[in-house]
Amino acid sequence: METAYVLIRTSPGHERDVYYRLYNLKGINGGVAEVHPVIGEYNLVVKIMAESFEKLGYVVVDKINHIEDIRCTLVAGTVITLDSDTSNDPISVRGEEDTKTESGSI
Repeated sequence: METAYVLIRTSPGHERDVYYRLYNLKGINGGVAEVHPVIGEYNLVVKIMAESFEKLGYVVVDKINHIEDIRCTLVAGTVITLDSDTSNDPISVRGEEDTKTESGSI
């Protein structure tokens, strides 16, 4: 099983909408495993898992990059999260650059 993290920058004011669209992709084709809001240059971190790097690419290019209000994605191999407790409001949670995409393209 291969794992990658996608850092996502959303359109201003659309963080919550994009979070829930990504969350609804959980478990589809072995794709989205976790979604975490973060503070900083990016709004969300998504952990994706798939059987191969090719399938990871499919999840990023065909699923994640097609979500409305995603402005930029960065696929990373290693990310350290500061807080993984999303039991309250997931948007209030706090949280190596390999590939960077602008405007939903890789």
